[in-house]
This record gives sequence, structure tokens and C-alpha cells, in this order.
Amino acid sequence: MDEQVQLAIYGINKTVKTERPGILGVGAIADIENTVIITDKRILFIAVPVYGEGMSLGGQDISGWQSILNKKGIENKGLDMIKSMTPQQILKSNSANFEIPFEYIKEVKFGWFGTVKIIDIEGRKYQYTLRKEDRNKLKLALQNYLPDKIK
Repeated sequence: MDEQVQLAIYGINKTVKTERPGILGVGAIADIENTVIITDKRILFIAVPVYGEGMSLGGQDISGWQSILNKKGIENKGLDMIKSMTPQQILKSNSANFEIPFEYIKEVKFGWFGTVKIIDIEGRKYQYTLRKEDRNKLKLALQNYLPDKIK
């Protein structure tokens, strides 16, 4: 059976990002994922392409602002990707994209202020902020696959 997308949440924002210095106030952001996709096998963190992707300007994360102010644009492009590509093709569409298979997840913690922290079996932590309604959808979807790992 082919892998199936169960849920996609657009406009996520990593809480701590890695900024690479640039020239004349223009730098780069390494953590540009703006979408989380839940399939029946894994979690995908995806950078749906947007204007200013990976840029910082005067210390401001342009990708992060896109996640906040352009959620609908990210969603429209993301829906197009999901309709026309397999999850594996989406994963490979940007070198910033990455996956965490369910069997590599140790724990998922949901915070009060729209945060979610995923800890893998090697102790790496991935923390994002989401809108409250999106956080609730994510929690519900993950309970189907990781019921004993949700905190």
C-alpha cells in the first residue's frame, strides 16, 4: 500500500533557528521548514517555496514572517504539491526538508502556547509554534500513530 498523507499543517515556525551571517545585513536562515505533513508512516517537515525563503534581512527572518503573514499562500502551494507529488517526492523537493519516521520518535510534547516539541530516539529536539487550532489537529492526528508517546 502506498504512503498516504493524513494531515498537512501550513505556516509552522521553528522556535530556534540557525542564522548564517551575510553581507550588508542580508543573511541566511538554515531552518526554513514552514509545513508539517503527517503520513501513515512518518512526519515530514517541509519548506513549501515562498518568496524570501531562507533569507534574513537586518536580523529579521523573512521565511518566518512568511509563515505568519502568508499562511494561505503557503497552504495553496502546499496543496498543489500534495496533489501532484508523492510524499517521497515532496521530501526530496528541497534540501532543507527532512523526515522523522514514527519508529524514531521517542516523545511528543504539546505546550500551552501552541508549541510542539518532538524528541527522537537519539535525543534530538525539534520545536515549533503553531496556531492553537493547528496544534489541536496535529495532536489528534499523532494520537492515531503514537498514542503512548504523546505528552
